[in-house]
Amino acid sequence: MAPLGKGAFGSVVLVRKKSNSTYYAMKILKKKNFTEEERSIEKALIEKYLLLNNNHPFLASLKYSFQEETSIYYVMDYIEGGMLFS
Repeated sequence: MAPLGKGAFGSVVLVRKKSNSTYYAMKILKKKNFTEEERSIEKALIEKYLLLNNNHPFLASLKYSFQEETSIYYVMDYIEGGMLFS
């Protein structure tokens, strides 16, 4: 896993699917960073919905999502070139 970026709620790493060698960006959200006051759980669910339902050539799509006791994982298309706003 190679790091691609870091944010307030977690980080993004580059991962590779073993069966077909496809690269993906995996966003790892730490559950301990979610707070009720910020409605961050709701924001994470909205992010998942938007990533899953977008159909735009310049935005990554959600391929897989799963969770463990301490983290939530979003596996998305890997698009080279950095962040959209930069």
